[in-house]
Amino acid sequence: MRIGIESLNKKLEELGEKLQFLKKPSMEFLNSYKDRIDKLYRAVVLFSFPSDVNASVAFNTEGDIILSVTLSDPFVKSPSPYRMQLADEKKLLEIFEEVFGKTPAEVKAGIFEFPPKTKFLAFIAPDKFANKLIFQEEIKGVKYISFAKDVDENFWKKLEEINGKYITEGSFSIVDDEGIHIAMLAPKDVEVLYIPLLSEMAKLIREKLELKPAKFSKMPRIKDKILITFSLPLESLSESNPKEIAVDFEKRLKEGFNSFIRGAKLI
Repeated sequence: MRIGIESLNKKLEELGEKLQFLKKPSMEFLNSYKDRIDKLYRAVVLFSFPSDVNASVAFNTEGDIILSVTLSDPFVKSPSPYRMQLADEKKLLEIFEEVFGKTPAEVKAGIFEFPPKTKFLAFIAPDKFANKLIFQEEIKGVKYISFAKDVDENFWKKLEEINGKYITEGSFSIVDDEGIHIAMLAPKDVEVLYIPLLSEMAKLIREKLELKPAKFSKMPRIKDKILITFSLPLESLSESNPKEIAVDFEKRLKEGFNSFIRGAKLI
């Protein structure tokens, strides 16, 4: 099975070919723990390269290779009960950089019950292995692997444009499995005295636009004062433009604030 963003799948294929030498030690490591694993058919040894592209290479008990790019680092979203020591992490990092042009801070390896609980953007695996897992997702009403069926190159392009970046001069965006989270910062050209008023006006606009607030914990890189946050469904990235939504929000807020100030000065 091959689903998801094709440009990523092509790079995954190349990465998988270069990392075939991991198959033997992975199977040996996995077999050494097979008596302790409940669902052996789901068990894999997974190598994760956390970066802007969360690519993973995994091997199951049959020696099949499973390749994927996920929205989040699998080791952050799902537990790995047995971690594997790497013989040459530097070599793995160099290979990843050759393929993806990015250098992760580290490589993580361990036994997983596949799939990790994060949304997949690209996925390549044997049909028998993949079909069983996707069928179980359909029964449970969840989308991890099957999410890859809903994304394309346009989704990936937009994701790269907004994730962990300022999408306007005053709005910062982070994307994770729970959605698209946008933080609007307090304008620097507005007196501190008026910031509480701006915040209340922003809440009214958020309510009018039927947007949900984002958790402040989603904005770890922002040092400036956050005026308000809101979230968008992850699925909306294919059809809508978060930057345009942020621009519209900022415009409404600016116009409302200026109108209030003009009115106040007339009293």
